[in-house]
Amino acid sequence: MVKLVKYHLNREAIDHPAQPKPRSLRGSIGSKYWVSTKYIIDFQGFVNHPKWNSFTIKNDIGILITKREIQYNDVIQPIALSLKFIDRSVTSFVTGWGDLEVFGQTPDRLQMLITSTITSEQCVASVRNYTSGTGVAAPPYDPKTEICTLLSKGHGMCHGDSGSALMTYYGLRTQIGIVSWGFPCARGAPDFFTRVSAFTDFIYDVVRPFSLQIQ
Repeated sequence: MVKLVKYHLNREAIDHPAQPKPRSLRGSIGSKYWVSTKYIIDFQGFVNHPKWNSFTIKNDIGILITKREIQYNDVIQPIALSLKFIDRSVTSFVTGWGDLEVFGQTPDRLQMLITSTITSEQCVASVRNYTSGTGVAAPPYDPKTEICTLLSKGHGMCHGDSGSALMTYYGLRTQIGIVSWGFPCARGAPDFFTRVSAFTDFIYDVVRPFSLQIQ
């Protein structure tokens, strides 16, 4: 079983195949509470993208490999990955444990935000307006590998949301992005996500050997 995560959760330079897990790394699934030990999962290793760039925050993706197959039930389910390039407004949502304000507290319960993707042109314009008005510097935006969302001021990602899945809200839900970077927190500027569809080759190369093992 694999889980997509953002690359800069793991700072070490990693080569493929999967490397041993950090000693402190474990997972908890199937609960909406921050402190939960009901479903604990262990990882046998992880694979980070070989072209991760910490200065530009690009290729911000990695994969965690669990020791065992996750058993699905009413509260634990997989989600399909989207292979479509999305460059329009799509109602989507994110769940995460990010702070409720800049350097604020971690919430006790899982948070959910219904938001919307925006076009590449809208993203570029919104970032330009925000940075010119605030003087804040921003990494370059790559529409081929990143997707943006923007709802309104007061609604967005914050510290601790990194690695959370961006998913389509209506119809067959699919994962289209991974929380990567932004202007903390919820300041009326876009949030940036790693575009899942841009990294299908990387994902398949990592997953394929593990898929063959369980057939």
